[in-house]
Amino acid sequence: MNTNSLAQTRCVIFDLDGTLVDSAPDIAISMNKMLQQLNFRTHDLQQVRDWIGNGAGRLIKRALTGELEGEPPEDLFKQAHQLFLDIYDQHINLESVMYPGALEGLTVLHEQS
Repeated sequence: MNTNSLAQTRCVIFDLDGTLVDSAPDIAISMNKMLQQLNFRTHDLQQVRDWIGNGAGRLIKRALTGELEGEPPEDLFKQAHQLFLDIYDQHINLESVMYPGALEGLTVLHEQS
């Protein structure tokens, strides 16, 4: 997108997680706290990064089963899902950081508006 086309742009929408902000560390911390509480083995940050995509539900299923398309028992999944959401709510911004250049890019867009 060149700056000339910005003059006609009325709205720009970005996804936050994984686009403007690297939130994987906080997701991994929360995921591992959930797994520990359920007596499952934890996973390193890179493994969690590899599993991110397709929403929190799919991520939780991957963490519980160790498989990309794994399906844990429904009652376990429901318990884990609520537990993850509760934990993530408390750890949502401990280690998340904006990606390099994100703030500058947003500033340029704001100045062009």
